[in-house]
Amino acid sequence: MARINTNIPSVIAQSNLGRTNRTLETHLERLSTGVRINRGSDDPAGLIISERLRSGIAGVEQAVKNAERASSVIATTEASLDEINNLLVDIRSLIIEAANSGANSQEERDANQLQIDSAIESITRISNTATFGDLRLLDGSLDYTLSGIDKGAINRARVLNASFTGGSQLNVDIDIVTSAQTGGLYYNGGTSPAGQILSTVTLEISGPRGVEEITFISGTPLATVVAGINNLTESTGVTAALINGDANSGVVFNSAEYGSTSFVSVERRNTPDVPADDAWVLYKYPEGTPVPDATGGFAWGNPLTTATKDSGQDVGALVNGQIATGRGLQVISNSSQLSVDLLLDESFAIDPTASGSTF
Repeated sequence: MARINTNIPSVIAQSNLGRTNRTLETHLERLSTGVRINRGSDDPAGLIISERLRSGIAGVEQAVKNAERASSVIATTEASLDEINNLLVDIRSLIIEAANSGANSQEERDANQLQIDSAIESITRISNTATFGDLRLLDGSLDYTLSGIDKGAINRARVLNASFTGGSQLNVDIDIVTSAQTGGLYYNGGTSPAGQILSTVTLEISGPRGVEEITFISGTPLATVVAGINNLTESTGVTAALINGDANSGVVFNSAEYGSTSFVSVERRNTPDVPADDAWVLYKYPEGTPVPDATGGFAWGNPLTTATKDSGQDVGALVNGQIATGRGLQVISNSSQLSVDLLLDESFAIDPTASGSTF
């Protein structure tokens, strides 16, 4: 009896059919998932690369979401601040209107005051209730908390940005490398007799606030000259003091403020016949030279040079080892880790030899 034990064409057909089915399943899976690599066996090397790319894309997508959320926070805050600004403008208008007492009755002024009180209450309410989620935006709860500030070194500190990597606090170290200075001109006075104006003089005093002229007659004590200059400080930005507190030592003219934008200029305008010992010569220290305290311990001599104008110098400081921008007594530092705006105390900013300050 004949029997068929094998069917080679059938086996080949089944193998091809199985391979075709598996290929079809792979294509259907890729169509349904939208990706070419669904498991490691599809492409081991490609899977590693795709996972890295997917991780990066996920990070970028989350960063975009964070930016959108931050934008929403800013928009909410801006809307609240805009309303507060409108209320402040209204308050200013009411105050100016109430100042016209000649045309407004007391009842109208009282009504304005009630409206101002109501606007202030609204500002307080907005500040306390402006929120985004659970964040209170304007009540100060999101501000940085500062501690350990030495009032003898720092008069004001504002933290604009800080990165607390691996901790909840950050030390801020300030070191003075270049002293803040005012512009300074020095007059040693006459010698016969000392401590007074030897001949009538008209001085043009110039500073960042303006220019004034002042005349002193012959024999005017230098202490009176100092008082006359200081009476004009508000309109000139220039101050004066007796050197070492002694009229016989002369007068120092200083800019009222520190920094490179402050200056002092003193020029003699009248040129009458003057005694030989009254040349009215002014001196200054060269730029970058340490300037001694003119109220005590000052001595005439090098490196003083003749001049009629001198500018101040901005403070130079390091904040956490980084060079900061100095503007007079103000120090501004901006980095990815820390951004601060500091107003230094005068005694600290003018002394590069002083030990640093930390808060």
